[in-house]
Amino acid sequence: YMGPLSQIERSPSLTSIPGEEMETSRFFDPDFDELMKTDGPEGDRVREFLTICAVCHTVVRFRDPTTGFYDYHGSSPDEIALVRFAASRGYRYIDRDPRTVKIEVPSADRTSSVSVVYQLLNLIEFTSERKRMSVIVRTPDGQIKLFCKGADSVILERSVSNDPFQSIFVEHLHNFACIGLRTLCVSSSVIGEDEYENWEKVWKRAEISLYDRDSEIEKAAELIETELNLVGVSAIEDKLQKGVPEAISTLLKANISIWMLTGDKEETAVNVAVSCRLIEPPQSQSRPNSESFSSPKSSIKESLLPSKRLDSSITSLIRLTSTAISDKEEARTTLINAINAVNQSQIDDEEKAVLQIVIDGTVLEWCLKEFPDLLLEIAPLARAVIVCRATPLQKALIVKIVKEGMEKITLAIGDGANDVPMIKM
Repeated sequence: YMGPLSQIERSPSLTSIPGEEMETSRFFDPDFDELMKTDGPEGDRVREFLTICAVCHTVVRFRDPTTGFYDYHGSSPDEIALVRFAASRGYRYIDRDPRTVKIEVPSADRTSSVSVVYQLLNLIEFTSERKRMSVIVRTPDGQIKLFCKGADSVILERSVSNDPFQSIFVEHLHNFACIGLRTLCVSSSVIGEDEYENWEKVWKRAEISLYDRDSEIEKAAELIETELNLVGVSAIEDKLQKGVPEAISTLLKANISIWMLTGDKEETAVNVAVSCRLIEPPQSQSRPNSESFSSPKSSIKESLLPSKRLDSSITSLIRLTSTAISDKEEARTTLINAINAVNQSQIDDEEKAVLQIVIDGTVLEWCLKEFPDLLLEIAPLARAVIVCRATPLQKALIVKIVKEGMEKITLAIGDGANDVPMIKM
């Protein structure tokens, strides 16, 4: 894992509301502002999106003693970016205590700001395993609402099935990820008084549990984080630090293999890998699956490794992701056929260096549990390996496998709390 490679841009690059896909660089977008002022479902959705950004977070507001201006601190740069974005649109987070969250919102005539207080009932914190966070609040009009934001992989599967806008959100998520932006889904649901009262009893028991507390809290959260209504999607630019592409290109020329381990979507991970010159652009790559190596002797030179040059613009990428691989057996077949194709082609080490692998957390879990020997056999042949949708535990296991199973010297580098297990390994 080569990192930290990126520098978080402090503002979201794009946001998505059904029917809209808007530039908000430096918080300037007349179309977004106009939509925010409109009455009806679209305007309501935009205003709820901004409210959730201002309320559902763990950011702290502080006053800079040197400038006198207020700003925000938090453990997640993405979360700070969203809070700043909401503030730029008039939805300012002001303060929080254990029982309330205070924000300012535009007045009805939009000539001033009014203070609004949400009663904070519960906070369900973000973890790398949950990939989401939620707050349950009582709104100023007395409703109990759950605000939830997180990765699309967990939000979409908990959303209402009859949402007519879901296909639009999925399309926007894909478009954002394909240009290398880190995406987040924002959602909400209304909770009835009786439903909340019954759930709170379960939640309190989980909070004071002496045995397997984390598991009990997760089970309680699963009960309430259901039937979510998608409100919007954010996409944040993750800028590369200066000199990263040149540094990685130099390392690859020195025959140093680089594995990129990330929790991002496949499209985002691949786009970032291309930007930092870890792999070649996808349009110049073949993307074989389990059927692509049916005749390895005849096709290897044409489809798998068509060039001997290390800096070739035509390389081969083996895609082991849950969107390309349907089950464990297909994953096993793909690995076996790829290994056979490489071994039977009588290629030299320089040719092998153009092989690249993309694997996601789901398929990685199958490989680690069912056939780690195959993964250990194909991985050393690759010039680069990208692991997307990886959990902190999976990152640590990969480092352990490379060190012990492949007997290689490794350097694990990360810039966040999610990377600590990997670095310690």
